[in-house]
Amino acid sequence: MDTHSGSTSSWDYLDFELEIRGGGPREYHVAVRSPAGEAQAQMRFPFDEWELKDRLQALEIALLRSGGTRRRILSPEEHTVQDFGRGLFESLLVGDVRTRYEMSLSEARRQGKGLRLKLRIQPSELAVLPWEFLYDAERDRYPSLSSNTPLVRYLDLPQPIEPLRVSPPLRVLGMVTSPLGLDQLDVEHEKRLVEEATRGLRESGSLELTWLEARLGATCNGLCGVVPGTYSTSSVMVASMQPPRRAHSPSPTMRATCTCCAPTVWPSCWTITIRCV
Repeated sequence: MDTHSGSTSSWDYLDFELEIRGGGPREYHVAVRSPAGEAQAQMRFPFDEWELKDRLQALEIALLRSGGTRRRILSPEEHTVQDFGRGLFESLLVGDVRTRYEMSLSEARRQGKGLRLKLRIQPSELAVLPWEFLYDAERDRYPSLSSNTPLVRYLDLPQPIEPLRVSPPLRVLGMVTSPLGLDQLDVEHEKRLVEEATRGLRESGSLELTWLEARLGATCNGLCGVVPGTYSTSSVMVASMQPPRRAHSPSPTMRATCTCCAPTVWPSCWTITIRCV
């Protein structure tokens, strides 16, 4: 759900492809391919090693304090998140790369489409960072929270990704988490938001949504989890679930985690692939 602007009617996107390549200490090469053409620039990472550790720790504390029924965080925490995201945004989109970004946004609006930001990050020390918190101070928005400017990470793989083949309807298992130590989440409200967003697919018979109450007990193709978010809307965790290729005897559980929620326990005989949107 888009908290900042109207969503595209057809969900069509133009791609704004950003690639970060290696360089000297805190200096990286950035290249872009976009609807407005190609460009290159030198990126200077805004934080040194110790400052980055402090920033990430402050960010984690802000996120832990952000969960609650009201779904809004206090000004100090919001400032922490925005300041971190602003630093990443302004260092990544610099010079001609920033110009191509602005031109691409205009072109996407002209065509009535969204602009999808695709990140290819080669340096391992940058790949582990939460680029999803990029913050555009001029527009006062996080691009990844808008359906018009989704942010995705692109991984170079030596083999093609095999699609998950299912026969309709797509069976989705829903889960709402409310971690200990945080304010109680309004679970029923969060469920209604997901149900409203999927109503069309469910009414057409393309999707079946079942809420997880205690344990996995049904065959499903995917998982949609609502987790405590940082902003006025919930974060949504989406997972594709691959059943085992052969029968498994009862076995210990494994933990699947993502950066925006507490660990969740899943059967170890399932392969869980998680992304946050």
